[in-house]
Formats: sequence, C-alpha cells, structure tokens
Amino acid sequence: MALPPQAIEKLIRDPSHTQGAYRGLLLVSGAILGLVVVIYVGLAFGYKAYLESSLKDVESQIAKFSASVSQEDRAQIQGFYSQLVNLRTLLANHTVASPVLALLERTVQPDVYYTKLTMNANNNQAILTGTARSLEAIAAQAAAFKDQPEVDRIDFNNAGAQTGNNTWQFAMTVHLKPEIFRGVITAPPQSAPIVPPATTTAPTSTQP
Repeated sequence: MALPPQAIEKLIRDPSHTQGAYRGLLLVSGAILGLVVVIYVGLAFGYKAYLESSLKDVESQIAKFSASVSQEDRAQIQGFYSQLVNLRTLLANHTVASPVLALLERTVQPDVYYTKLTMNANNNQAILTGTARSLEAIAAQAAAFKDQPEVDRIDFNNAGAQTGNNTWQFAMTVHLKPEIFRGVITAPPQSAPIVPPATTTAPTSTQP
C-alpha cells in the first residue's frame, strides 16, 4: 500500500526530526561505551594495583611473624599439633574397639589367655592370638563366641601344642556383624546362677 501524497510531502519537508533521533541514539551508545572503557581501565590498573599492594603487605606480615617465632617455639607447636593428631586417632580407635573389647571380656574362658588382638574394622574382623591349657578350652572359647549375636562365624587359623609347658597356642579370626560398631546389637542378658536357699537346723538340747 503506497503512502498518501501528504505523508510523503511531510517527510520531504521535515527530515530534521529523523536525523535528531539518530543523533540521540548515537550519543547514548557512545556514552555507554565510554563508561565501559572507564570501568575496564579502572579495574585493570587501579584495582589490580590495590590487590597486589595488599598481597605484598600480607606477605610482609607473615614474614615478620615467622621471624618473631623461634625454632624452639616452632618445635613446641609442632609437638602439640602431633599430640592432637595422635589423640584424635586414639579416640577414634577406642570408639571402634570398645564394643569388641566388651565382647572379649564377656566371653573369655577361664583357661584361655589372649596375647594379641588385631582389628580390621573395614572387614569386620577381630584376629585373636592366645594360649590355652587344652584343646577343650579352645573349643569352649569358640563355642562361647558362636553363642553371641555380634558374631557371624569363627575361622581357626592355626592351633598347636607348645613343648615344655603343656599349653596350646591358637589363632582365630572372629567375623563380626557390622551392627556391633553401630551399637545396634546388645548382648544377651547374663543369667545368674541359682543359689538354693540355705537350710538351718535348730540345735537340739538333751537334758540328762
């Protein structure tokens, strides 16, 4: 559809309005571009120099502090840190070993003596080495473990008689259930031996 002749004539007579709009748009674009350039230059030179100066100040303070600490103080700090690390490791191992030690204390047989305990919490194993007075005592110890809900199974590594002292040396692997390390399984109640009531007899006296 063609423009009416009046509109075409108006555009020809008044082109300044269109040129002014283009000129204003160019001015706004130039101002935005100039602002971006100023911000970039400020960040590239001013703020970067400020960060480098602050970094040098921090490094200088660290160097002064390091120079003020003597070798003896450094050794004491390192020793204290090592003690903290060892204490944390000891507490972690104690937390893992506590239920296993309670199990051993509860099930140990009178004629069995443990000489070494090796724990592997990742595989839920406790490797026991010890001596016993007889094979029957070793069998009784294995049976005591099997009766516990924390124990999955028992594997004997070796057992042999020791010459000279009439004892048997053994090594067994106790496969534990994972719940023992989370405190889920509780030990069965220990039944106390039934002691019959004592009977008393009244003394009888005979008169002549």
